[in-house]
Amino acid sequence: MAQSFAPFGLRAIAALGTHGNEVRAYPLPNGANCPDLGKGSPVKLSGGVITSAGTGGGPLLGVAAGFAWIDPTTKQPQLKNSIPADTSSAGLYDGSDRPTAYVVDNPFALFMVQADASVTAGDLGLNFDVTASGGDVNSVYGTSQYTLDASTRTSAVGTALKLVGLANIPDNNWGDPFPIVVVKLNGPILQQVSAA
Repeated sequence: MAQSFAPFGLRAIAALGTHGNEVRAYPLPNGANCPDLGKGSPVKLSGGVITSAGTGGGPLLGVAAGFAWIDPTTKQPQLKNSIPADTSSAGLYDGSDRPTAYVVDNPFALFMVQADASVTAGDLGLNFDVTASGGDVNSVYGTSQYTLDASTRTSAVGTALKLVGLANIPDNNWGDPFPIVVVKLNGPILQQVSAA
């Protein structure tokens, strides 16, 4: 039986030729500009703070792995799988007075992601954008709802992801309606030699 459509964002599974998928802390905007993000959300870096990748292409910084901030009401530290839009931090957490995003930013990281339509073995090596299906974050689990946007397949490299394989899980096949595939970030900013 093929996979049902249940987007889960990007999940780090391996890293090519490195010691693993390091997670680094990056600041988020405080307050009104803080984006709604979940574990597995692709993110960008703009003006020194994390922003949502939104629907579209690269270059990406990496993929969110978790979030932390000081709750303004309880003054207690929060360590969560998601962060609601417009969040403010009421104190220092991990050395920052802003909410913090923990990001897998290794340019050689590999991720699993579900495609929003069929892809085939003939798509290997092609490039794709990302899209949020049904909103950015699953409110029950706090996970991203981003998927590989199958309609954006191209040989051009300005997209977010490069398709490098099919996830080795049961009932997951090339040509299925919503396969789970293996991707790498396409031209992530930590690998670029000049500004994008």
